[in-house]
Amino acid sequence: MNRPALAVVGPTASGKSALALLLAERYCGEIVSCDSMQIYRGMDVGTAKPSAAERKRIPHHMIDVRDPNEPYSAADYGEEAARVANDILARRRLPIFCGGTGLYLSAALTGRHDAAPPSDPALRAELLARGKTNAGRRELYEELLALDPASAAATHENNLRRVVRALEIYRLTGKPKSEFDSKSRERVPFFDCLVLGLVFPDRKDLYARIDRRVDEMMKAGLSREA
Repeated sequence: MNRPALAVVGPTASGKSALALLLAERYCGEIVSCDSMQIYRGMDVGTAKPSAAERKRIPHHMIDVRDPNEPYSAADYGEEAARVANDILARRRLPIFCGGTGLYLSAALTGRHDAAPPSDPALRAELLARGKTNAGRRELYEELLALDPASAAATHENNLRRVVRALEIYRLTGKPKSEFDSKSRERVPFFDCLVLGLVFPDRKDLYARIDRRVDEMMKAGLSREA
């Protein structure tokens, strides 16, 4: 295999974008966003999309590719992002994935075998409505525990989004989400990718960076965007 790639990953406000820009300039690269929110149009400030100046400085991909009301899955992202990365390589440049959505990065780098189905809006709305109260969330989690113990063990009961997704997959397919996850781990890599992870031994430093990020977003008009 001779399809090289870089990936810059890490928590919010860790400096991923700045590092990716420097690497892209140094190694003739182009940036492929792997952020599950930056794909949506109209969510510019809240998702910390690169500025117009940064996009002019280095080509960016997988940003503003869908409207918020359009369904989009990790499998969709994996297929599109892999195609983009191969196009970058065909132009003798280096694809540099940048973002914090690990599932999307994994989908792009290795593909998805037997991918879970896309979200069903009506079913998801029903489940989310049930989870609006503490008692409802507990009820949903207990349902997941009975249907898919492995997924329940890996998910906190207050993480409503993940609980709902796991239940949604079971309702739509009759198969537990953990079965799809297990098959995903059997994937064969599409790219030889060096993954650079940004870590903060002292979490206070990271929290301070996040606080500054939020302040900057508010000044940039986050409340108006919302």
